[in-house]
Amino acid sequence: MQPLELIPVAKAAINKGLNVWAYSGYTYEQITADKNKKALLDYVDVLVDSPFIIEQKDERLTYKGSKNQRIIDVKQSYKENKVVLSRYDDVNADF
Repeated sequence: MQPLELIPVAKAAINKGLNVWAYSGYTYEQITADKNKKALLDYVDVLVDSPFIIEQKDERLTYKGSKNQRIIDVKQSYKENKVVLSRYDDVNADF
């Protein structure tokens, strides 16, 4: 709930050559509609969005907890002006 306060943390990670991942109960669309949340998203490489839903929990998923969540490539989504799933998303995994 403190996106502006997290920007220095994200910048420090970037300066160390790290990728920045963020997990949020908000959707990408909700985040980009809020100027403060979007300000932090500008420093994020990968976003895992949407709330965790216990009924959709799947322990076979690698980087997310429930099937409704998306793993989004933020930079590519910005370029294409639409949500682009990351190569880390398990949506097409054959379990």
